[in-house]
Amino acid sequence: MLLDYVKDNKQVIKNISNAITENNNKKKELDTSNSVSNQISKAVNETVSLFNQSFNFK
Repeated sequence: MLLDYVKDNKQVIKNISNAITENNNKKKELDTSNSVSNQISKAVNETVSLFNQSFNFK
């Protein structure tokens, strides 16, 4: 009875640990995606700025 309880708790802890790991991996993916989006946005803004400067659209 007690052994079953301990086994169940070990499985619960393992499940929680796996869920935390999966969540952290998804967060890393999201951070990477946001970083790429920010870099693209910055590049577009710089391109528009250079274009405007070349035609004096200040």
